[in-house]
Amino acid sequence: MTNRTQPRSLDKRRLLTPRDYLANPYQFGLDARAEFILPPGGDNESLEIARVVHHCLVAWRRTEHHISGAELGRRFGFSRQSWSTIAQGRRWPGHTVLAAAIAALDPSFANRHRGP
Repeated sequence: MTNRTQPRSLDKRRLLTPRDYLANPYQFGLDARAEFILPPGGDNESLEIARVVHHCLVAWRRTEHHISGAELGRRFGFSRQSWSTIAQGRRWPGHTVLAAAIAALDPSFANRHRGP
């Protein structure tokens, strides 16, 4: 069974959730070897975005001293619940969460790209 994204999603092209693109949705963000599928109602672009988000989350979880989702939320201005929902693949991340995930994977990236 596939889930529809939240109606307030900015990108109306994302009709399914990221986890809908995995053969086993419970592997989203957890298993680097997870199998991706094109579900009914899905599209190839969303599948590729889901793959990138999934692998970003897998890498985040594998970092030795990863920053918690709650801490990322405090730093970047989103809720712990939002991070949790996104990390489970039940919601697509927005730009802010993607930036937080990149910064968590490479803290020097955030330092190099700070504003004045």
